[in-house]
Amino acid sequence: MESLFSNLSKILTKQNQTLAALLAAAWEHNTALRKNDTKAILATSFQQEKLSRELIVQDGEREEIQRKLAGEHRLDKPPVLSALLSYAPAAAAEDLKELSRSFKATLTQLSEIKDLNSILARRGQIITEQLLKVIRPKNGNTYCESGKMEDRAQPQPFVDKTI
Repeated sequence: MESLFSNLSKILTKQNQTLAALLAAAWEHNTALRKNDTKAILATSFQQEKLSRELIVQDGEREEIQRKLAGEHRLDKPPVLSALLSYAPAAAAEDLKELSRSFKATLTQLSEIKDLNSILARRGQIITEQLLKVIRPKNGNTYCESGKMEDRAQPQPFVDKTI
């Protein structure tokens, strides 16, 4: 039983480290959004996706350990961590409590930066839309590659229907 609590502590430590890396990547993403650096935005997005996938795998491992602990203690359903602490040895319980606090704090920070990044991304979309309105002519006239004006008030058909 103690080994299960030890394994639970190890997986929660790994999850905390992954969450810390995800938080750092979210801050890098925030900086890239502020600078409007498209390469950095893309790179940090891929990094966050990779870390999120790791977190999903780790969460599956944690759930499996909690199911095993629930089976050993004859609990009806997989319990939350706070319900398992009463069955844990004193040292393990303190360690798990501290990990839980750290986990919650990091998740709160991650949620806040996610909301901020969403706002910055939306702001970038609005600016892009405004620039496109300035660049696109209102009357439908555009330049051809030859430099001549072409009127495209009517949309071009996808299929040439002329014979």
